Amino acid sequence: MSTPYTNLPNHHFHSKSVKGIHPSKFDPIINPKFIIDADAKIMTIGSCFAQHVSKWLIDHGYNILIKEQDEQLSGGVFSANYGNVYSVQQACQLYKRAMGKWQANENVYSDNTGRYFDPLRPSAIVNGFESKEQVISRRIQHEQEVKGLFLDADVIVFTLGLTETWIRKNDGAILPIAPGVIAGQFNDLDYEFKNFSYQEVEHSLVEFCTLIRKTNPKCKILLTVSPVPLAATYENKHVSVASMASKTILRAVIESVLKQFDFVDYFPSFEVFYTPGIGDAYFDYDNRHALPIGVSHAMRLFKKHYTAEVKTEMQQQRLALFSAHILKAYQNVNCDEGKIG
Repeated sequence: MSTPYTNLPNHHFHSKSVKGIHPSKFDPIINPKFIIDADAKIMTIGSCFAQHVSKWLIDHGYNILIKEQDEQLSGGVFSANYGNVYSVQQACQLYKRAMGKWQANENVYSDNTGRYFDPLRPSAIVNGFESKEQVISRRIQHEQEVKGLFLDADVIVFTLGLTETWIRKNDGAILPIAPGVIAGQFNDLDYEFKNFSYQEVEHSLVEFCTLIRKTNPKCKILLTVSPVPLAATYENKHVSVASMASKTILRAVIESVLKQFDFVDYFPSFEVFYTPGIGDAYFDYDNRHALPIGVSHAMRLFKKHYTAEVKTEMQQQRLALFSAHILKAYQNVNCDEGKIG
């Protein structure tokens, strides 16, 4: 008996594309919207998992844009020293700061050693800054570098991480991590917790994609969701329940946005880790951090479906362009959220 499913390809069926296959053979990518060629200028931004993408692009000689290379990094390797950008709203605010459309106030964190930290990127620079004035001065320089990235990139790879965040009340600054975790002191008069809803995340992701395309009409955006669970939640929920709520909101929002923009695509690294029977062995003993074998699986699919081959000579030439600071910092993945506890 014929059904609407009778002649569909194998990838439509769990029994033919998931059941019984070796995990290393799992490949959920069908019909990518675009290919990243060997010379495409790539910007990376997002949660700590996005650093795995940066590392792979550097290792394989792709034309990843890396600014502020001489700074002593502690916040991981991204295209500029913005550190972890966990929420879509934080990314939107970063864009608006870079373009001069929004400005944070000059309040900074300080510690008992006389060092100062930027609340908007507290872990980006090793040991912070010497003065408040230096924090603000370097922030302005940093925003100019980020502006150049947004205007110049051919592809932005954006890894969405969280819906939970902390907001500074007096100016609405969206912070990457709660005050007091890395630097600063928390009090509920100055800061408030926010867990963005599906509608709020969708609105902000549509805004982000629209803003990017308006100022950089050639730019494509490749979205992904970090498979790394929440380290902690401020909601009165079990952390696993809060984590799944956050990840499913992000994933569902992406599905909606994909239907609205032909220049936006989704890379399913999240599914590599969370498909039952496939990603079970891809987390470390803490059941949170991604193991190299899982990252390798995801990036093997990234290479197969989304990138053109880079010649060995070009790989070596590009690797030589990175500073010692970058090559040292990218050996490790830094996660602000992991410092919560």
